[in-house]
Order: sequence, then structure tokens, then C-alpha cells
Amino acid sequence: MALLDDVKTALRVDGTDLNTEIEDLINAAKIDLNLAGVYDDKMIESDSFIKLAVITFCKANFSYDDPRVAERFQNSYEMIKTRLALSSDYSLYTVTFNTGEQCKVTFNGETKETNVSGIAKFYTRAKNHIPYSYLDTEGYVDVSEDVTVGGA
Repeated sequence: MALLDDVKTALRVDGTDLNTEIEDLINAAKIDLNLAGVYDDKMIESDSFIKLAVITFCKANFSYDDPRVAERFQNSYEMIKTRLALSSDYSLYTVTFNTGEQCKVTFNGETKETNVSGIAKFYTRAKNHIPYSYLDTEGYVDVSEDVTVGGA
């Protein structure tokens, strides 16, 4: 089921007369989540938490006769948005270092020890030219998605 259909079901709307208005609300919810720090590529429509946020936003901004109902949905949406924005799963990218052996890895000024497989993970917002070093390797990485540095 497409997100539009899920939102229409949640709003108890039949037919296609209000599709444009509802699609605008869906897009506004996605923009608002993005402005809060949720990355576009982490905003997967089939993700239950993203779907809940979009539906709650739409319920808060769809016409209700009782403004208290809309206010309760808006408060709920704000809490969901905050949780998404603070969650590394939605607002940070994972930079995985695969060094092939146990060692210390320094990334963006933070140092971690790899596990026994030579893996260390760091979390960051999107940035360019972030310095890293491990063993005798130094370099820079551009982060605009989850990325792995080093051997596979």
C-alpha cells in the first residue's frame, strides 16, 4: 500500500477528490522532517516510524472541527519528529572502518579501538573532507551516505 493510501485510510478519506491536498501534506511532512535533521535517504516510506510521523503530521494539519484534536496530533507529531531527529538511525550516517586487524582508528578527532575483526563504526552528519587515520593510513572521507573505508 502506498503512503498516500495509508494516510487516506488514517484520515478516513475515500475517493480521489482530496488526493492533491493530502499529497501536499505528505510532502510538507517530509520537508519538515528533513529540516529537523532527518536525511532524505533515511526517510523510507515503508519505515513504520516515518509512516507514523507523516500520518500524525497529516492528521494535525487536516481539517478538524475541534481545534483541540488538531493540537493533540501536532504535539504528538512534534514528539515523534524530535525522536527521529535525535536518532542516529535517521539523522546520522554510519562511517565504518574495516582495517583488517585490531587497531585504533581516529575519525574527525574521535578515536576508537576496532573490534577483533578490525571494524570500528562512527556516526556523523553529512560533511565533506573529514580526516581519518589508522595504522599507517591517513586520508579524508566525504560523507553523504553510509560509507565504508578500508578493505572489504
